[in-house]
Amino acid sequence: MYPWTHFLFPFFISEVLVSFSYLTHWQAIIVGTIGVLIDLDHPIEFALVRSKFSFRQAWNNSVVSHKIEGRTFIHHWLGILIVTIFCSVLFFLNPLYTLIIALGYYSHILLDYLHIKILNKNIKFKEFGFSIRIPEYEIILDIFLLVGIVLLWII
Repeated sequence: MYPWTHFLFPFFISEVLVSFSYLTHWQAIIVGTIGVLIDLDHPIEFALVRSKFSFRQAWNNSVVSHKIEGRTFIHHWLGILIVTIFCSVLFFLNPLYTLIIALGYYSHILLDYLHIKILNKNIKFKEFGFSIRIPEYEIILDIFLLVGIVLLWII
C-alpha cells in the first residue's frame, strides 16, 4: 500500500476513537504518522544493500522491480513479535502510548498483508521520476476512508 493509505487507515480508526473521547485529533495525526513511518525501512534496507541512499531509487525498487526485498524485520513475524512484546510492557507504563503505537503499527501490517484479488488492476503513471502502480481497490479504500473521516468530523 502507498503512504497515503498507510496514513488514512489508522487516522480513520483513531478519529472513530476521538468521537468516543479516547484520543484527541493530534493523537490521531500521530497514529497516522506512525502508520507511514513504518515504511522507512524500505529506503534503509535499500541503502544498506546498495551502499548508497536514494529515496527515489528505493521507492521505484519497491514499486516496480523488487530487486531488493526492501523490508526489514519490522515487517515480518519477528518484528510483529518484538512490537507485541514492547507494547505489552509499555501498556503497564502508559496505556495511551500503547494504543497510539499499536494502532499505527498493526494497521500498517494489516494493510501490507491485505490483498484483494477481485480488483487487481493497477493504475500506472510516473510523477517526478517516482513510479506509481496503485491498485484500483486501494483507490476505492482511500475514497471510503476520506468520506468516513469527513463524516466523522461533521457528526
